[in-house]
Order: sequence, then structure tokens, then C-alpha cells
Amino acid sequence: MDARERYTALAKKKKLPKLEDLERVFAFKLSKDSEDFYFDIIKGIEESIVYARHVLEGLLFLHEGSLQSQIYEANFLKKNVLEAYKKLMELKWKYRKVYFNTTPESCEEFIKESYKIWTKHIHGPLLELCNNLERAWKFYKRKQEKQNYVG
Repeated sequence: MDARERYTALAKKKKLPKLEDLERVFAFKLSKDSEDFYFDIIKGIEESIVYARHVLEGLLFLHEGSLQSQIYEANFLKKNVLEAYKKLMELKWKYRKVYFNTTPESCEEFIKESYKIWTKHIHGPLLELCNNLERAWKFYKRKQEKQNYVG
């Protein structure tokens, strides 16, 4: 029995999310040859958490080194983005707790919780943000600014 089949059998028994749903939601693919499917699944989830954090932190926490695009895009944030970020941080620490206490039970609980939190609190706001920023750039028009060049 390969790793995908082992997880599928366990998911039914333990009421875990379906593998196909996890792969779709967290954008990873579990290899049939995986030696430790728990590790590979929670690592796939963690990679999505890290990527989403990277995207959101660049918009939520502007600083003097921020890109011009981030400064423009930060104007289109809504409150639900901060709420999604807070949930991401919650997941980040849940992951680290599992990392430092890796047991089948802790992995199963993390998989269940992260899927529930992501689909309920994170996915929608991230997709809405992407749609808002896509629209913002689509209809962007640069304002004519007075040039006061003194040479």
C-alpha cells in the first residue's frame, strides 16, 4: 500500500480531510513514495502558511524598505485581511507545536484544524484580496503630477 492509499484509509477511519481536498486547498501533492506521509502533508500545509504570510506581511506592515507596489496595494486592504493574518499566525504556531511534538495524534489534529481554519477564515479573504488587487491594477491610472524640476 503506497502513502496515498495509507492516508486515504486513515482519513476515513480518523475523519480527516480527504487527501484531494488537502492537496487542492494547500497546493501540494503527496507522493506515492512518501516514507512519512504525515510529515509531508504537514510540511505542505506549512509551505502555504509561509507563502500567505509573506504576501500579507508585505502589505500589512509597510516600512521604509517596502516596494512601491506594496505601498499602492496596501490602500486596498480590508479588515478581513488582518483577521486572516491573525489566523495564519495561529496556524504557524500550531505547526511549530506539532514540529516540536511530532506524534501521529498531533499531526492528525493539526491536519484537521488547519484545513478547517484555512477554508473558513483564510481562503476567502486571500482570494478576495487577490481579486481586489487584480482589479486595482487593471484600472490603475497614473495621476499627472506637476514636475518641479530645478536643474
